[in-house]
Amino acid sequence: MATAAVTVRIEPFDGGRNPTTVVDSSTGLPEEFRAAVFEVLAEQTGGIYGFPLLNVKITLVGGEVHETESTAIAFQIAAHDAFNKALAVGTTILEPIMKVEISTPEEHMGDFVSDINQRRGIITHTDSKSGLSLLEAEVPLSQLFGYSSAMRSLSQGRATCTIAPKSYGPAPPEVGEAFA
Repeated sequence: MATAAVTVRIEPFDGGRNPTTVVDSSTGLPEEFRAAVFEVLAEQTGGIYGFPLLNVKITLVGGEVHETESTAIAFQIAAHDAFNKALAVGTTILEPIMKVEISTPEEHMGDFVSDINQRRGIITHTDSKSGLSLLEAEVPLSQLFGYSSAMRSLSQGRATCTIAPKSYGPAPPEVGEAFA
């Protein structure tokens, strides 16, 4: 038997201002060892790739104590190992999603729709006013580098756009593979 064993559960949680919340649902761990586990779990701010964790709930589910050989340090090591193993099971990397608003002459609208779709964007609204087409879309930030040049090419320099942060969304699997 090991000198310390810890079981944790990591799940999405949107119930507070803290990006990471640690909860105790275990019974049977002495206070000294539980405090050592909580110390380690509260410090876990980076995921497996070093990115910050957002809206995560870490629950201490249980642990095993050896009657004579368990120490606080052994429980800290066990908590760190349990956290890493739990995180590796179902981590989703998020990427920034930007709100893009484009105003272009109507004859170029089809080119912009096609371009946004190629950039993994989602068109949320289109409108037409006085010979101008207005397009609103949500596009991953990584797909917008160099967009001002592309926009000039698509519209012969006659389009304008605004780009602002909107939210975070799941990144495609190849993003995580680039860091592995």
